Amino acid sequence: MADKKTIKKILIALCIVIVLFVGNLIYNEVNYFEKRLTCTFNSTYTNYKETLTFNFVDNTLYEYIREEHMSPSGSSTIEELLEFFNGEREKVEPYLNENFNYEVTQIGDKVKIYTHIKTLFNEEFYNSYIEEKDITMASTIDEVKEKLSDEYTCEIRKIR
Repeated sequence: MADKKTIKKILIALCIVIVLFVGNLIYNEVNYFEKRLTCTFNSTYTNYKETLTFNFVDNTLYEYIREEHMSPSGSSTIEELLEFFNGEREKVEPYLNENFNYEVTQIGDKVKIYTHIKTLFNEEFYNSYIEEKDITMASTIDEVKEKLSDEYTCEIRKIR
C-alpha cells in the first residue's frame, strides 16, 4: 500500500514538473524573443546599395545598423567619396562611443559606410537621426516595416 502511494506521489510530482517545463517553453516562445527587420533599399542605381537592420527584443528596439556601399559615378572619384564621408564622420565624432559607431572604409573601388546605434542608450540621438523616415524608438517592428515599404524590401526574422 505504501509503495502505491509513493509511486502516485512521484507520478504527480513528475506531471507537475512536465507541465511547468512545457508552460515555461510556451511562455518564452510567446513572450520573449528577438526579431530582426532587415530592409534593403530598392535602388535603380548601380553604384549604391543600402541595408537597414533593426533588432528588437520583446518588441523594444535595441539596435539599429545602417550599411551603405557606394562607388563613384559620373565625374566623382573614390577619393572624393572618402573625403565627403570622412567629413560626415568628423561631424559626429563628439558623439562616437561604445553605443554609437560610424565607420568609413574603402573596399576595392567602393566606399562602405557603417552606422551602428545601440538605441536603448541613445534614444534621443536615434530619434533625431531616423526622423526623416517618420519612425522613432516607440515604433513597432510592423510600423517600421510599413513606413519603409515604399522604398525598401523588408523581411522580419525571428531570432532566438
